[in-house]
Amino acid sequence: MSQPIASPASQPAPHDNETLRASTIAMLQSQAAALNAVFQRLAKEIEASPTVDAAANQLRLALKIQSQCRTTLHMLLKMIDPAFSRAIKKEQGTAPIPTPAKAFPGHHASPR
Repeated sequence: MSQPIASPASQPAPHDNETLRASTIAMLQSQAAALNAVFQRLAKEIEASPTVDAAANQLRLALKIQSQCRTTLHMLLKMIDPAFSRAIKKEQGTAPIPTPAKAFPGHHASPR
């Protein structure tokens, strides 16, 4: 059985797309704020960690959360201003990406 062809009346109205866009932007803003709050809390708790291993684990988690926050903010920026987002992407594409060996010459990352 074939699907009927969608009539223009069944297509989303432009204001529905704007409503969806606005609610998506609001959700991404909330997500970024929550991730930032968790990152800040973990960063403060690192000082009180009982061992170096516990501090390292918290730092690793905090950096993962910070990375997710950055990704969320980048997605938000893409939605709000696509031209600015493309400019940032182009600029990032010209800069070399630091690797742990280059950033920390004396440090050798352990494989995971």
